[in-house]
Amino acid sequence: MRRADLIAGIIFLVVSIYAGVISYELEMGNLASPEAGFIPLVVSVLLFGCSCIFITLALRGRLKPLATEGSGPSSITLSFLLFSGAYLLLLYLLGIWIATFPALMLLYRKSGGKSLVRSAVFAAVAMVCAYLLFSVALRVEFPKGILLDGGLWTYFQMS
Repeated sequence: MRRADLIAGIIFLVVSIYAGVISYELEMGNLASPEAGFIPLVVSVLLFGCSCIFITLALRGRLKPLATEGSGPSSITLSFLLFSGAYLLLLYLLGIWIATFPALMLLYRKSGGKSLVRSAVFAAVAMVCAYLLFSVALRVEFPKGILLDGGLWTYFQMS
């Protein structure tokens, strides 16, 4: 398993370097006024750091497998793929704010959240923080979703 982890870490390291180079070619802007290349560069730097940590842990043999070798994909992997696909579909249809709230609630519940109320409060606080950071402070415009942007939404708007 150590060799597979090392190969995965190296692949992510190469992807992070490639993404960083591509995003650096875009206009960067600054922290007060970020342009198209700013967020991809930040994400590629974070991916680079995580890849370095992952490679170090793989070399030291401190990574534990999620499934036994040869058993096929684990239920965690399949759950993640299904969750990601459903989230992307909802994101496309409903937009970031409506799709992300139930996704955050589900993630918090699955990670050990005690109650549904706690999960809802956590999701709401996270959404408010994300809104204040990205929409208000950084003035990033998020997609509304095809059902809400010109589709279903127009029937509910007051003239």
